[in-house]
Amino acid sequence: MAKGLRAVRAMINNCDCVVEVHDSRIPNIGRNPDFYDFVAKKPRVLMLNKVDLVDKWTFKNYSEKLQDFGVTTFDVNCKEMKHRNVKKIIPAILEMIKGEILSSDQPSEKSTKSYRILVCGIPNTGKSSLINALRRTHCNKGGRASPVGKLPGVTKSLMNKILINEDPKIYVFDTPGVVPPQIDNLDVGMKLAVVGTFPDHRIGEEFIADYLLYILNKQRKFAYVQKYGLPGPCDDFETVSMFIARKTGFWDGNKPHYLNTSSHFLRHFRKGELGRIFLGGKSDEV
Repeated sequence: MAKGLRAVRAMINNCDCVVEVHDSRIPNIGRNPDFYDFVAKKPRVLMLNKVDLVDKWTFKNYSEKLQDFGVTTFDVNCKEMKHRNVKKIIPAILEMIKGEILSSDQPSEKSTKSYRILVCGIPNTGKSSLINALRRTHCNKGGRASPVGKLPGVTKSLMNKILINEDPKIYVFDTPGVVPPQIDNLDVGMKLAVVGTFPDHRIGEEFIADYLLYILNKQRKFAYVQKYGLPGPCDDFETVSMFIARKTGFWDGNKPHYLNTSSHFLRHFRKGELGRIFLGGKSDEV
């Protein structure tokens, strides 16, 4: 992570704008405080991705508070081919960059040049998906200029610049996901694990699934009850695993195969099949 942070820092001075991409379910959790020291002077846009997976009423209240703080924010679902907000991003970024040029004491040499944007955030928030969505929208190009994947850590290094807008020409740089070097709060660490910030095996699928069950019950999101055929809400993941095994055949002898049932449970949640949730974020931490 330190190497990734150094790579991002090296690029900042050569970019006109910074776009932070975060998971809408954890909009401030896990954001690296060291990062803000060296992007503070750049125009910055906060992109809250995966909005299709978040509890919309809680998130709406949170995003409105961000707007009150003067943060340029967009909620998006980059996997949706024509999400309403994707087409608004480039005009907003251009307005910010041109405003920065006009307000500076430097000659506006960049008014006829191309622009460069740095896209950054913690792992598995959809940075590469955003780049591909912008490229598809403004350059009318399909395919994937930036690789995407279901697991965190697909982007390993800073890539060559990718054209995402023709007139004016705008290029972006994708970056590896960066999280704080140390996470002292267990609750924060588990929330990051629930949304897939880290490879599951590093934390333990069973531990993550058990914590997720706790969160779902706490927020009264009981879609799992019907999904797996339970008689009612349950706070014991071993019992939930039993019902998952009955539906999937994930058995280890006469008991559930807990690794498989846990992975199954997490996979359903991350696809939005167990309900929308909001895992927190303070609007004064922007």
